Amino acid sequence: MLDPSLSPPDRYALISALLILHEEAPELDEFNVGLRAAELAEELTESQAGYLHVVEEGGGIRLAAWTGRTLASCGMQAESHYSLEHAGIWADCVRRGEPVVHNELRAEDYRRGLPAGHTPLQRHLAVPVLEQGRPVMVLGVGNKPTPYGDRDVEEVRLLAESAWGLLRRKAHEEREARHLRFLEDNMLATIEVVNTIVSMRDPYTAGHERRVSHLARAIAAEMGLGEELQDRVRVAALVHDVGKLALPAEVLAKPGRLTPMEMEIVKTHSRQGSEILRKSHFSWPLADIVLQHHERLDGSGYPDGLRGDAIMLEARIIAVADVVEAMGSHRPHRPPRALEDALAEIASGAGTRYDPAVVAACLRLFREQGYTLS
Repeated sequence: MLDPSLSPPDRYALISALLILHEEAPELDEFNVGLRAAELAEELTESQAGYLHVVEEGGGIRLAAWTGRTLASCGMQAESHYSLEHAGIWADCVRRGEPVVHNELRAEDYRRGLPAGHTPLQRHLAVPVLEQGRPVMVLGVGNKPTPYGDRDVEEVRLLAESAWGLLRRKAHEEREARHLRFLEDNMLATIEVVNTIVSMRDPYTAGHERRVSHLARAIAAEMGLGEELQDRVRVAALVHDVGKLALPAEVLAKPGRLTPMEMEIVKTHSRQGSEILRKSHFSWPLADIVLQHHERLDGSGYPDGLRGDAIMLEARIIAVADVVEAMGSHRPHRPPRALEDALAEIASGAGTRYDPAVVAACLRLFREQGYTLS
C-alpha cells in the first residue's frame, strides 16, 4: 500500500516506476529484472548508485546486480560480491532485518567489504525484503545529493517488494524451462532410439522416416516458418510411422499388393503411433501431429476424416513430404516411381487433398533449388 504521506508528484513517480518494472519484466531474465529494479530505485531517489542482491539462506548471494553508473564509478566487475560475513554497510539491513539509512558516512564506516577503488560513499540507503522473518533480498542506493528521508525509504521498500515478487516468478519460470528442456532432450534421445528400433524391424520405414524428416523441415524453412515449428516438423516426421511397430511383420514386408483387409490394418498405424507417443512429455502436441499425417484437406484422409484447418500445419507439411518420398522410394510390393510422378501427384492435389502453400514450397525446392531425396 502506498504511504498516504507521499505527495501526489512522489506517488506519480513511484507508480510510474512500478509500472515500468512490471511492463518490462516479461522480456527480461532474472538478472536483468534485478538490474532494472536497481536502476529505477536509483532514478526514483535521485541517487548516484544502485544495486540489488538476492540473499540465500546461509549468507550466500545468488544474484548481484549493480547499475551501470555504480560499476563505472567503482571500477569493479559485475560478478564481484562479498558474503554477508565479510560485507560492510550494505549488509547492515540484512543483519538487522530492517531498512538502514547512512547519511553521514566516513571512510571507516563503509570501506570494509568493498573492493579497492570503490567510489567514496557520503550517503547510503538499503532496504531488505523479508520472507518468514528472513531477509531474502536487498535493494540499495547511494550518494544522493541530499540526505535520505522517510520518502526514500518508502519508495525503495515498495520497489523492492515488487521486484522480489517478479524475481521469484522469474526464477520459477526459469527452473520450469530448464526442467522442460531436460525432459525434451531426453525425449529426443528416446526418439532416436525408437527410430533405430524401427530400422531393425523394417529398414524401409526407418529410411523413409529420416528422408521425410529432412524434406519436411526443408519445406517448413522454404515456407518461412520459425525455427521452433521447423524443429517440430523434423521431430514429428522422424517418428510419424512409429505405429508400424504394432503391425504384423508379414504385412509390412509383403512383396505383393496388399489386400483391402491388409490395407485397413496398415491404416491403423497413425493412431497406433499417436498412442505410443501420447505418453511423451513434449511441450507441443507431437502425438496429434503423428495422428493426423494421413488426413487430407478434403476429408478423404484417415483416421478421422479431418478437413482444412482442423488438420495441424505440421501434419499438412509431413503429409506432402510423406507422399513425395513414398512414391519415389522402393517398397517390398512395388518399385520406385519417378520423382516427377510424385511432384505431379501433389501438384494435382493442391487445394483439395494437400495444403497449396505446402505444395508450392515443395515444388520450389525440387524444381528451382535442386533439392534431392538422399
